[in-house]
Amino acid sequence: MSSNLESSDSAPLQTTAVNPGAFRAATPVGPVSILKGSLSRWRRQGGRSALLFFRCQTANLFASLRSTPRYYCNVCESDIPRFVHISNALWITRNSACPKCDSRKRHRGLFLLYQRLFPGFHEGFKLLHFAPEPILVPLIKQSQCEYRTTDYFLQDVDFPGEDVQSLSFSSQSFDCVLSNHVIEHVADDFSAFRELARILIPGGAAIITIPGDWKRKETITFPDLSNNGHYRDYGLDVVSLLEKVFASVEVVDLFDEAGRNAERLGLDSRHDLAFVCRV
Repeated sequence: MSSNLESSDSAPLQTTAVNPGAFRAATPVGPVSILKGSLSRWRRQGGRSALLFFRCQTANLFASLRSTPRYYCNVCESDIPRFVHISNALWITRNSACPKCDSRKRHRGLFLLYQRLFPGFHEGFKLLHFAPEPILVPLIKQSQCEYRTTDYFLQDVDFPGEDVQSLSFSSQSFDCVLSNHVIEHVADDFSAFRELARILIPGGAAIITIPGDWKRKETITFPDLSNNGHYRDYGLDVVSLLEKVFASVEVVDLFDEAGRNAERLGLDSRHDLAFVCRV
């Protein structure tokens, strides 16, 4: 998601170009940029974040020396020698971003999940995509569904200014909603889940991804928004929260969705889960 809802109303307008998966090529790294970035992280987020950034970018520097393709990005259809590691204040995510299109692990897994689910979509099928990732839009539009986009801050969407915690859409307006790494940015996630369910027609589905540690049961709430604007890092207890709102919740490990191609796509078991929630 582009930002969190605690930002002021005067926050600058943004476009989908700021979202992960916006066809941005990886920025080359070198010793100077690593040191400058580490110092910047130290000032903004402290020593742990700076150390993780230093380790992450040093690994990227050495990985950039590879020339033999060993990975594949199914989004931009590229054979590549590496995926780019990324870091935040908590951890390093290895093999995350495609150096050509900026797809993340979840996008490459979702690409497969969407391909499996979208043949059931048809002309007149109404789909709403929150904080749309440019790399996924062409695949979605292939389904010939009635595709609409929305976000709170992004301006190049069909419905700008929509707060997922209190949507303006009428009940039972859409057959499907897509929400990838949005809910962690809002204060009241239960209200957000309830709103997603409200705008779905009976039998409709919300396909939701959120960041979390899926080997941990409990969701962790952060004391501030310094962790990429996240209010929380989810645990498996989110399933119980979803089940309070939706009639059924299917948990899909995107690693399993990829099958034997998972490692080549840079996916890890229990790293990215998708929740297919039906009303």
